[in-house]
Amino acid sequence: MRSYLVPLSKTVQHDLANLDPQLRAVARDIIRRLAVEPGLGEHHSHGWLSTIGALRVRFDRADDPRRLLDEHGAARPGSRYQQRRWRVIYKPYTITRGGASIQLIEIVAIGDAHPHPGADTVYRIAQHRLRASRSRT
Repeated sequence: MRSYLVPLSKTVQHDLANLDPQLRAVARDIIRRLAVEPGLGEHHSHGWLSTIGALRVRFDRADDPRRLLDEHGAARPGSRYQQRRWRVIYKPYTITRGGASIQLIEIVAIGDAHPHPGADTVYRIAQHRLRASRSRT
């Protein structure tokens, strides 16, 4: 099945712009990798995002996205992957017409999973954006 990356929304472009240059470079590399490896991320283990099939890739400033996860989306041994602070949250959609299927990959949010007190987590932001987009359709 062919996969296509949905063009980044203005809100996701804003997420990227708010990252420091190093985090932005890592996030962009992850997005490029998702375009060819849409199953790379891990499923959410609980909450609303888990019920709709959203996925996440964890990252930090010093990460090399080519070495972060293996081809099956599993953390490489000794990588401290679970301790990463930043996330790319995305949602894959499969569309089938006339017997042919394609997969669309929508980047929903990029941000801090553990922000300072009072700030929304990237998970809450992603949930809000996905619910808002569903209410418009």
